[in-house]
Amino acid sequence: MPVVGYVTDGTGSHDGRIFQRDGPPCVAAVGDMNTMKCFCFLLAMASVFMAGCATRRLNYIGGVSNCCELHQVKMSKTTVPVLYNLVPVDECAKAREAACETSFPNARQWVAPPGLVVPPGAPTEAVIYSCPICEIVREHWELNSAKW
Repeated sequence: MPVVGYVTDGTGSHDGRIFQRDGPPCVAAVGDMNTMKCFCFLLAMASVFMAGCATRRLNYIGGVSNCCELHQVKMSKTTVPVLYNLVPVDECAKAREAACETSFPNARQWVAPPGLVVPPGAPTEAVIYSCPICEIVREHWELNSAKW
């Protein structure tokens, strides 16, 4: 298929001469430099926008059974926030963590990946399994530990 375009000097202006060649169209043959710069800018902005809209989630369910080992019931997938270096370390948090390990291991409300440095664009959510009985036990524990 023949392609028709203007001969340019690389700055976006042309002297009126028309050329024709065989083959597929290319950006340089179809438009001038200003059009190409505008197109590249819009393409870059769209890719930044789309990258910002992409869901970034840590996957904590890969290779993990969906059955609660403590209660022997099927767990469901849930999304929780990721806390980087923001994990509470007061007495209440320590008591809750100890109870969580033994009484409601699959009722987490957040995850905290290891490491001290948060990479740019790090995920803000994680997908985990949640046990309905663990959730009830956690809520009961929190009600009875309200004195903290």
